[in-house]
Amino acid sequence: MADRRAVALARFDVVRRAGFSETATYRSEGAEVAVLATAEARVYEVADGTGASILSEATDFLITAADLVLGGRTVVPRTGDRLVVETDDRIETFEVASPGPGVACYEAVGSVRSPKIWRIHTKRIEETEA
Repeated sequence: MADRRAVALARFDVVRRAGFSETATYRSEGAEVAVLATAEARVYEVADGTGASILSEATDFLITAADLVLGGRTVVPRTGDRLVVETDDRIETFEVASPGPGVACYEAVGSVRSPKIWRIHTKRIEETEA
C-alpha cells in the first residue's frame, strides 16, 4: 500500500510541475533558488487563546521538497522566508507565515521524515507592476 501511495504522489508531482506551476524565487537568509511552485488560495480556521475560531486567508505554495536547496543543502521552510512570483505584468511577494496560533508555516506531503512536497503557507505582502 505504501508503495502505491509513493508512486501516486510522484505522478502527482510530475503533473503538478508540468501543468500547474510557475517559476518562483524562494529566498531565505540572503540565499535564493528558483523553484516550480503551485499556488492555491486557502482559508484556515484556527482557535485563538480563548477558544474562539479565527478564519485566516493564506496562499499556499506546493514545492517539491528536493528543489528547496539553499547554500548546497536541502532546507525546511521557515517563517519569514519569501517567495517572489513574477508574471508579465506584476511581481508578487509572499512571506512564509503560520495561518494561526499553534500552526506550523508548512505541511509535509508524503512522509513526515522524508517529505516529497512542501505545502508552504504564506501571506502576500507586496504586489507591484512589472
